[in-house]
Amino acid sequence: MTETDSKILLTTDDLKVMDDELARVEEGIVSLEDRREKILSQRSKVYELLAALGKAVPNAGVPQTRIVQGKLKDGRTIRVSRAGNMNVGGVTWMSEISRLLSDERDGMTYEDLRAGINLGPLAERLKQSDKGLYGGVAKLEARGELTKHNGRLFDPDHHADFLRRVAVGLVEDTPHISQQTRPSPMAEAIFSLLVVHPSGVDASEIVKNMKDHPQFSEVVSKNKTSVYNVLKRMIDRDQIRKEGKTYFAIRSDDPPENKSGAAHDRS
Repeated sequence: MTETDSKILLTTDDLKVMDDELARVEEGIVSLEDRREKILSQRSKVYELLAALGKAVPNAGVPQTRIVQGKLKDGRTIRVSRAGNMNVGGVTWMSEISRLLSDERDGMTYEDLRAGINLGPLAERLKQSDKGLYGGVAKLEARGELTKHNGRLFDPDHHADFLRRVAVGLVEDTPHISQQTRPSPMAEAIFSLLVVHPSGVDASEIVKNMKDHPQFSEVVSKNKTSVYNVLKRMIDRDQIRKEGKTYFAIRSDDPPENKSGAAHDRS
């Protein structure tokens, strides 16, 4: 073995160590963000309780807000309160999504929701990553505080009202097909793998399967973190769920507790 070969082997080993560590760090980030959302949500409820009781609310937790207007793709105008600091006052993905949906009687598509959030205090965080958006939607749905219907997201009360109006012919119930939610080729391959293994597949086995797949062999051989990135996006979008290190497909005929599993296990 030449000195050059030795250096190449050492570099390859170093890259593998880096990839493994990066995968662990990224999974840890998801877990920390989930914990952060829970803390902010709890703090928001404390602020609301203090205000309801007429108690003083800490000044540091009161954001300066203003109302801004923007246009959705269908021409509708949307009004959004923009906080001076997105981390104070309990502004969370769930609270922002709930507030936006409460103003839209006919529901919102994911594209509408993105447009609304881009006008609000979480705009910068959405630019960095959309996993908080999908995670917030999943958690609200699991709590019964959000309803999905024909490609739209509804406040549950607005959804009941929408169905009443559909029944009497006041509005049409037309399915919305989002181009943004089309899964990537690797996501489709992973989902197909999980469907034929209803008892679940471990992360290491998914990585091995993708590495052996002719379409993804090269990219996964260079960086197996790419598989973990796809898995996290699929969890955030309620396509799969995770228990420990095992992943399961979420199908339309799954019981509700399985469908909401992705919202609870992101570590």
